[in-house]
Amino acid sequence: MNMKTNENYNFEVFNLVPVGSQKSFYGKAIVIKETKNGVDVFSLKSYDTIVAIYNAATDELKINGYYSSTTNKHLNSFLNYIGKKPMNKKEVLEYVKNNN
Repeated sequence: MNMKTNENYNFEVFNLVPVGSQKSFYGKAIVIKETKNGVDVFSLKSYDTIVAIYNAATDELKINGYYSSTTNKHLNSFLNYIGKKPMNKKEVLEYVKNNN
């Protein structure tokens, strides 16, 4: 985990833990947690792409699109991490269409 801190800002980066029987994403899925003035914002980075952003204060989730079945595994583990239900490809595409 990498961490940067000052009075009003905290930044952490850590590997996302898979849901299910898979042991690891081998560094291909990371969570970036930024805390600014007490507000936590979590970003999912899958490979080199920010796939989703979640604001814990507003409970707002932005998903940037459907990329692949592997990235969707990353997304579903991220959704589990933030306490949301998993989504299949159809649900992700519908969510993106209606919420972005």
